[in-house]
Amino acid sequence: MMLTITPADFRKLSDSCQRELLNLIGFANGSEVIEDDESIPYEESSDRLPDDYSYQEMAIDQEAPSGTKRVIDITHDQAKELISNISGKSIETLRRFATGLPVDLDDLIGEGRSYSSLTDLKRSFVGAVNRRLRTVTGNRKAVLFLTVGNAESKVMISVRQNTATALRQVLLTA
Repeated sequence: MMLTITPADFRKLSDSCQRELLNLIGFANGSEVIEDDESIPYEESSDRLPDDYSYQEMAIDQEAPSGTKRVIDITHDQAKELISNISGKSIETLRRFATGLPVDLDDLIGEGRSYSSLTDLKRSFVGAVNRRLRTVTGNRKAVLFLTVGNAESKVMISVRQNTATALRQVLLTA
């Protein structure tokens, strides 16, 4: 079953209903609290989404086990260790994230692109890099990537700015 709620309809819902729906689908208003399957504690300081709210951040994780996943920043040393044990194809894809700009899924997936499908992207890149990240950081709940959706319903993948900087520094010397 699919349910479609327009932005106008969403704004008509009560504050508690809006929070519950956002928690249910895994979106948070902000970049700190990111979840896979569990409810997201909604920040009380933002009682209602602003009318021009257009970007949401949500961690993407290939494995999706129960428990809280958090998008983290990595240091220069962690970035160096991260790329030391991932495939060349994954390193080339990470170069795109080192710019600090979100990467459109359409640029990664499809005929003639790095990954044939979303499943391939998640399995070969996102899952592999996140597993390596957890080994490097010792944080079993860490994820590197977040999705950024915008008002045009375009889905893009991004990393946090400090992570992009660390990756850029490491990949320039690699």
